[in-house]
Amino acid sequence: MPKPTRLANRSLQKLPEQVALVQHQHSQASVQLWAMDEHRIGLKPILRRVWAPIGATVHVPVAQRYEWMYVFAFVHPQSGQTYWLVLPAVSVEVFSLTLAAFAKGGWEQDQTNRLS
Repeated sequence: MPKPTRLANRSLQKLPEQVALVQHQHSQASVQLWAMDEHRIGLKPILRRVWAPIGATVHVPVAQRYEWMYVFAFVHPQSGQTYWLVLPAVSVEVFSLTLAAFAKGGWEQDQTNRLS
């Protein structure tokens, strides 16, 4: 894991001020701070044992098949509230749809979201 840089630390230190500034600029709106990350989950080929004479080198063909899914997760650090989606791919279009679903307030309705 890369070591955090001073620039990243400075940005985090200014974060409360930036949130307060946005709240001041848009006083009619409710401003909340959320964090987001995505993670790839899936299956990889499994090595199998085969019978062979002792000392023999055995080469077994493996049909590499991968099945990936992606978890997009949002968390509200102050309350611990979470919102997540399991999606089949990562692309600009899918990410835009994810942000649109999050912006609609889907986290308030359902905690188990799955789109495939």
